[in-house]
Amino acid sequence: MSGPAVANHVHLQVAWRSNALVLEIYDFEAGSSPADAFPFVVGNAGINLTPAAPAFAFLGEAGATFFALPQSENPNLPFLGIGVDNVPNGTFSGNQVNLRLVSVEGPGHFALYQVNAFGQPTLQMNSRDGIDSAMDRVVLAPGAHEHQNWAFSAPGEYEVTFVADAVRQSTGQTFASTPAIYRFRVLPPPAARLELNVSAGMDLNLIVQSRIGARLQLLATADFAAWATNATHLLTDSSWQINWPATGSRHFWRVEEVFP
Repeated sequence: MSGPAVANHVHLQVAWRSNALVLEIYDFEAGSSPADAFPFVVGNAGINLTPAAPAFAFLGEAGATFFALPQSENPNLPFLGIGVDNVPNGTFSGNQVNLRLVSVEGPGHFALYQVNAFGQPTLQMNSRDGIDSAMDRVVLAPGAHEHQNWAFSAPGEYEVTFVADAVRQSTGQTFASTPAIYRFRVLPPPAARLELNVSAGMDLNLIVQSRIGARLQLLATADFAAWATNATHLLTDSSWQINWPATGSRHFWRVEEVFP
């Protein structure tokens, strides 16, 4: 595959080849590729709202938007898992390989987590509270095939770097892969729509239409030279209404979505 991964079953794969750990992409249709060969696209089907349960606080404010490739298959998104290839049982101590988070470059935060059958999350990696490779890791067994939620707090381009390591059972030697950059392209949500109505008293009613969970800010200017934030609002409904008293002066408005 040469283009972005939009809706394929793919793995971040840890492979053992010629006495070395290697990180790569494995596409179940196209085979293996270098880790940075193409970006994984988080389309609008991956827009979510942060649950109110405290266990999900690592994703941000309850009710706010985040973007994710889910652990359950969605035909409109890449089905991204983590796999281990060509590692015989007993090769490494504890029969395990570690996949560690090294860095996150992008406009927001990254989190990797699983949700069990009871709806409870297990957090595995999180850049929001700082990266600690001893804590931000996934422990994998030979032949592992796992699926997680790959969550991002804001749209944009991300480069997420991982490293794999393990201790050889027979010698006690630590083997570590070369750090590998995986790319993610998080698409922005549809733009909010701003409508303007004039009341009988000549006051202005500004109506902003967007999706629930959007955090919007209204900016105003009289001359286009400087824009000032007039109000910020987290939508719990599909619209936001703002009353602007008649002042006799001219104003222009625009609305933007913001991501904490």
